[in-house]
Amino acid sequence: MELITITAATIMSLFTSIAGTSNSDNRFAYNAEMQDGKVSAIVTYDNSGKYLTAKTRKQYTYDDQDRVIRKEVMKWNSDKQEWENYLCMDYTYNAGNTVLDMKVWKNSDSAYVQSQRMTYSSISGNATGVDCYTWNKSSNMYELNDNYVLLSDYTANLLADMK
Repeated sequence: MELITITAATIMSLFTSIAGTSNSDNRFAYNAEMQDGKVSAIVTYDNSGKYLTAKTRKQYTYDDQDRVIRKEVMKWNSDKQEWENYLCMDYTYNAGNTVLDMKVWKNSDSAYVQSQRMTYSSISGNATGVDCYTWNKSSNMYELNDNYVLLSDYTANLLADMK
């Protein structure tokens, strides 16, 4: 059975694709930080003014198989001159599916809180089933709100290796 796996190579190919994209206005600039041969972070800068202005920082954590297990997104606070947590995506790889848990930063709790979940399951060699859930605060559970099938022509858009 095929699983969607986000790997270090996937992150690097995404970065080189973004950095090599030819925009007529060149509005954004990117900087990749490397650690142990893997992209550990990508910083996005706004290039529309006289100087580059920091916008977002995406930090990546990998497991022992070089799969991304966490992508943390931070926004630049120009008043405080520091990065502030915004959201994170945790990936769990199981035998039959890949689970993506999206959490948003809650300042009052100084922690990430549940927001959305997506499960990707291989239906066959040509299709991937996607179930989308939203966190229900009152029931303290995820509730299914959408599901669909991605055909093989579209799985490349997930920016993931199929293993």
